[in-house]
Amino acid sequence: MNDKNRYRIAVIPGDGIGPEIVPAGVKVLDATAKKFGFELQYEEFPYGAGYYKKTGAFMPDDALDVLKTFDALYFGAVGLPDVDDTLPAKLFTFKVRTGFDQYVNYRPARLLLGIEGPLRNKMSEDIDFVVVRENTEGEFVQSGGFVRPDFADGMATDTSIFTRKGIERIARYAFKLARRRRKHVTNVTKSNTLIHSLAYWDRIVEEVSIDYPDVE
Repeated sequence: MNDKNRYRIAVIPGDGIGPEIVPAGVKVLDATAKKFGFELQYEEFPYGAGYYKKTGAFMPDDALDVLKTFDALYFGAVGLPDVDDTLPAKLFTFKVRTGFDQYVNYRPARLLLGIEGPLRNKMSEDIDFVVVRENTEGEFVQSGGFVRPDFADGMATDTSIFTRKGIERIARYAFKLARRRRKHVTNVTKSNTLIHSLAYWDRIVEEVSIDYPDVE
């Protein structure tokens, strides 16, 4: 755990582009730490598809117990062309997400000052928003299976699961974030076709919005 202004970061470069971008990101973190007066200590872990090819596992059995002693995880990417692409999510990404209850997927989108963007006539002041996605429920629950998959009547199912608790907490995160930014939340779903799960999502988000009358 952190000691005053010192933070321990577990660095997992992973595979593919991960080992290229993570060292560059560490340089950014170091520059940030220097500017704002705190210290970062790093420890690197070789987990991922490359580790799987060597050991038969994406990470050791005690990996989450080790990683939870750090203040944060800095993660690159997992997956290689010659490794079954259904395995990284199941054996690594979802285990980390659910193990640490990482229910917020926070994706800022911002056009930086002085950078020419792909949208004509749009400047840095025009593009500055955050996409907040629920990260542990819905399609990520992995509730499903196969029934007689090798027979003519074989079938497969994947069931998205949404809970009131899960929807409420991601909605409240979004509204609280909006209060610190532009006081505006846009709820994006496909409830016109997913008429149960995402209609329920819309209903709960609307209920939560009542508690934030200052947010449009």
